[in-house]
Amino acid sequence: MALAKCPNQNCQTHKRGLKVNFELQEENIGMKFRYLLVKCTTCGTVIGILDYLNIGVVLEDHDRSLVDFIKKQNVNNASIIDELSRQTNAIRQIAEKIGLNDII
Repeated sequence: MALAKCPNQNCQTHKRGLKVNFELQEENIGMKFRYLLVKCTTCGTVIGILDYLNIGVVLEDHDRSLVDFIKKQNVNNASIIDELSRQTNAIRQIAEKIGLNDII
């Protein structure tokens, strides 16, 4: 099993070869979306950035919300629901092609 280590040469865990603990810190870095920073707990060096929201979960929630809305409107048109599912699957396929398959 590979062990992660802090990339900061001055970090005490890096110098001594100690076990490194990482933490997630929510951050708004002046953009439209929030992110999670993966940081070394010893020195605070950022080693990675993750999306705050899981896009797969967001898409599924959106799909369910649309289906529920259509059902509440007494629209008994199965083709609308089928089209929503088709579009959701198309988005998933695109995400897989660009390497986002691990989050969808």
